[in-house]
Amino acid sequence: MRATYDDEFRAACEELGVDPPELFRAREERTATRAVERLSAGMRRLHRDVDALDALADRAPLALVSNNHHPTVEFVVDHFRLDAFAFVRGRDLGPDGFRRRKPDPHYLNEALDALDATGGVYVGDRATDVIAAERAGLDSAFLRRDHNASRDLDVEPTVEIGSLRELVGLVETTP
Repeated sequence: MRATYDDEFRAACEELGVDPPELFRAREERTATRAVERLSAGMRRLHRDVDALDALADRAPLALVSNNHHPTVEFVVDHFRLDAFAFVRGRDLGPDGFRRRKPDPHYLNEALDALDATGGVYVGDRATDVIAAERAGLDSAFLRRDHNASRDLDVEPTVEIGSLRELVGLVETTP
């Protein structure tokens, strides 16, 4: 039941005679499949400010980089027709993907390479997003939503926003 790939997980697997990386990957595949099923059933919807993506894409190339599993991220983009993104990347299934979660900038750096970009703004709703942006040499926009409205950050983002629509104005005024 543990969601982390750590010493305790590996020890429990070894005690049961199960290969830790194989079990962890199988668990993540099942988790990704369940997430896609919930999305297909309409149990999760997009935020209302998603319409800002098209306006942002008119000003700069956009990438979606998420700690969610890559199959889930790809499904979201296809299912909701999020065509504004020039690059889409969720984390790989398995221990390597788990280790490369933000705040590790691995997938952000991959996006920068794919877009042939040297800078930009990474939008996220967690402190790990702000840290990953900094480690990748990006500015950070901390997005406050209902689920994180009262969360205290122990890191300083470049800017705090309450909607993706606010980012449109910032991109227009930033060289």
